[in-house]
Amino acid sequence: MRSSGRNLIIALFLCVVSIQYAVFFGFKYLDRTSFDLDGDPTYSFPIHGQDSPQFVSLADNLSKYHKFSLDGVQPETFRTPGYPALIFLSQSIFGGVSGAVFVQIILSGLSAILIFLIAQKIFGQTVAIISALVFSLSPSAIFHSVVLLSDMAFVFFILLSIYLLFFADSRIFKVMFLAGISLGLSTLFRPISLYLPLILIPFLLYEIRHQVTWKRALSLTGMFVVGLFVIVSPWLIRNRLETGVFAFSSLGVYNLASYNIPDFLASKYGPASSIVSEYQKIFRALPSEKARSLEYSSELKNIFWPYLKGDFVSYGVYHIIGTAKFFLSSNLRYLAIQINAPKFKERLGLFADSPDILSALVHKDFSLVIKTLRTQTLITFDRLLMIAVTFLAFAAIFIRKHRFYSLLFLAIILYFALLTGPVSIPRYRLPAEPFLIILMLFTITHILSGRNHGDANSSS
Repeated sequence: MRSSGRNLIIALFLCVVSIQYAVFFGFKYLDRTSFDLDGDPTYSFPIHGQDSPQFVSLADNLSKYHKFSLDGVQPETFRTPGYPALIFLSQSIFGGVSGAVFVQIILSGLSAILIFLIAQKIFGQTVAIISALVFSLSPSAIFHSVVLLSDMAFVFFILLSIYLLFFADSRIFKVMFLAGISLGLSTLFRPISLYLPLILIPFLLYEIRHQVTWKRALSLTGMFVVGLFVIVSPWLIRNRLETGVFAFSSLGVYNLASYNIPDFLASKYGPASSIVSEYQKIFRALPSEKARSLEYSSELKNIFWPYLKGDFVSYGVYHIIGTAKFFLSSNLRYLAIQINAPKFKERLGLFADSPDILSALVHKDFSLVIKTLRTQTLITFDRLLMIAVTFLAFAAIFIRKHRFYSLLFLAIILYFALLTGPVSIPRYRLPAEPFLIILMLFTITHILSGRNHGDANSSS
C-alpha cells in the first residue's frame, strides 16, 4: 500500500474515533450534571435501555460466579456471551464499564477502515472514503458506539469476515480460517449471523472456481467452515449440557412467539380480536424467565404452533411485507425515542401516543398513516431518504460492471432484512447499512459518469 493510502486510512480512523470519543465524553459530562440520556435514573451512562443492564449483570456474574447467568444460578441461553465477555474483560483492564465503550469505539474506527478497503477494491477511492464516513459518522452509528450495546462490535466482525473472504490480497488457508473465526465471533455478539455462511459460501465458490482447482476451492471453503465451528460449537455444546437442547440461543423462538406471531394475528384479525387476546393470555401464562430459556423452547413452540399451522402462506406474506420496516424505519424517530429530550420529540411530532406509521401501514389503518405524515414532517423526510438509499442500492443490480459484488452485497442486505422480519428497528439495520451505502454511492457515481460521458460526446 502506498504511503498516501496509509495516511488516508490513518486519517479516516482518527477522524472517526476522535468524533465518537468527543460525543462519548460529551454525554458523560451531561450525565454527571443534569441530563439523563434515557430518562431512567436507575442506571447511568453509558448503560442505556433494556439490554445494557442485562449485559452488565452477565459480565458481573462472570466475574463473581464464573458462570454465564443473570442471577448467578440459572444458565443464560437467551443472550450469547460475546458482549458480556467484552464488558468483563474491559472492566478487568480499565476498571469500569466505560472501558467497553473505549474498545467498541476503536472497533468502530476499524470498521470504517474495513468499509474503505472493501469499497476501494471494486468501486474506487471516492466511493470508499464517502461510504466509510457516511456510515461511521451517521448519528445511528455514533450513538450505538458510545452506549453499552453489542451492535457496533457485531458490525466489525461481520465486515472483517467479508473482507477476509472476498477482498483480502491472498486466499490462503490461514485467511479463510480467520474469516470463519471472525464470523463465529459475530454470532457470539448477535446470533442472527449464524446462518450467513449459507449465503456467503455459494458466492465464494462461484468467485474462485476459475482461480483454483475445485479441490482447493472446497479445501479453502472447508477451512472457513472449520474456523466458524471452532467458535460456534463450544457454545452449542454448552447449551446442550445445560438445557438438553442443541441450539445456539432461545432468541429466535422467543422473538417469533413474543413479537411476530401476535403482530401477525393482529394484522390478520384486528388488534382487538378475541384470537389475539386468547394468544396473549396463553403466552403470558408462561413466565418470562422460562419463555426466554432454551429448556422451555419446545413448550414455547407448542404455544404458537396451532396459530401458525396451516397458515404459512398468510404468515409468509405478512413477513415479507413487514420486512419493509427494515428499510423504511426512521433513524431520526428511533434516536429521538432513545434520548430523553421531550422538546426535541415534540418538534418531531412524537408524543406519548404517537404510532409508528409502518405499523399503521401493516394494519391497513390509512387514516392514521395520513395523520402521522402530516404531524411528523422531518421523520417523513428521513423515511423518504431511506427509500432513496434503498432504491439506489438495489438499482446497482442493473449495472453490469461489478455485478457479482452488487449481488453479494444485496444478498447480505436481504439476509439481515428477512431474518430480522416485521418487528424491526433501525438498530437492527446497522450490519446492512455499510453495504446499502456502498451500493447507493456506486449507483450515483455510475449515473454521474454516464451523464458526464454523454455531455463530453455532445460537446465534441
